[in-house]
Amino acid sequence: MNKNIAMQIVFIMYALFICLWCVIGGTLKEESFINGEEIKDVCDVLRYIVVDDYRETMAIASLIAISPVLIYSCLKKMKLPAINIILLFFLITWLWNFIFKYQGCLWF
Repeated sequence: MNKNIAMQIVFIMYALFICLWCVIGGTLKEESFINGEEIKDVCDVLRYIVVDDYRETMAIASLIAISPVLIYSCLKKMKLPAINIILLFFLITWLWNFIFKYQGCLWF
């Protein structure tokens, strides 16, 4: 197998792992309590339930962890469509899990 192809496969697998890590890290375990009646949304979970909130740490850690993939993609001049798609998916996932999902909870 060509060394370049092997490196791309490693970076794709690593980027997919970081995307999964971002989804898991941006989800509160107490979100399963949302039932639509008493607890209607994520803001109610944060407001009424004592939550071990580690999202800030996970947001920074996931950005640091994805940086090697971003650097590799920039070195290849963004010509690797699989890695570019995964980076776009990571960006959308990161924005949703750490910013947009909690947009209505600005009272913190």
